[in-house]
Amino acid sequence: MRGAFTGANTDRIGLFEAADGGTLFLDELASTSSSFQASLLRVLQSGEVRRVGATQTRRVNVRVIGASNQDMRELAEQKSFRADLYYRLSVLTIHLPPLRERTGDVELLVQFFLHRLSRETKPLHISRDALDLLCQWSFPGNVRELENALTRAAALTTDGMITPLCLPSHISPVQTAAPAEALRQLAADWPTMEELQRRYLVAALTHTAGNRQHAATLLGLNRRTVQRLIARHNLNQMVEPEGEGFDFVENGEDEE
Repeated sequence: MRGAFTGANTDRIGLFEAADGGTLFLDELASTSSSFQASLLRVLQSGEVRRVGATQTRRVNVRVIGASNQDMRELAEQKSFRADLYYRLSVLTIHLPPLRERTGDVELLVQFFLHRLSRETKPLHISRDALDLLCQWSFPGNVRELENALTRAAALTTDGMITPLCLPSHISPVQTAAPAEALRQLAADWPTMEELQRRYLVAALTHTAGNRQHAATLLGLNRRTVQRLIARHNLNQMVEPEGEGFDFVENGEDEE
């Protein structure tokens, strides 16, 4: 509510109010704090929310869908997650197998990601042999690994055709001179400086497995500059999640 704390200049609704009459999706439930779990359980049981700084509650009618990459039942049994909240949420449970157990989805996901990447860069296609390599890979990193592989391939192709040479070396057996050839092709079609910067950043992130600090060292930049470039070129899906202690200032001078 307005005036609830310093900087609260206007009234703002929360996510439950915004989703009233609809659906609220909560991801990474296993990583939530005990205080959040207590608050969520209270809302689910009462169907009421109270804005920060308010004295009255408001009724909401929201369907809640939660997701986790861990076994929530095991966490509840180990008391790492509130058992009462788990049973309140698990009215209907859907188990999504890892990508390696549903290889028939790989080709569909490839087409989906290429269609999306084509809107950001240029029309993209994939050769049959490159697609076969992707379909044969086990993808321990699941869908995110597939997306990252295609983002890298899209940056390295010069004619819009993704071949085995464009894929990461751990997926493609085409390794002889592949790194040098891939870097040579970065500028083969005379891209703009903006596009060349994006391609080179993709190559650095691929080489460092998405580690910002290692990529910054490789490029001779500080990590905040690399983070700004990642956000500028919409490459957040290629990097490792940052820890809570990472201090990123979007505006201001770089720190060397």
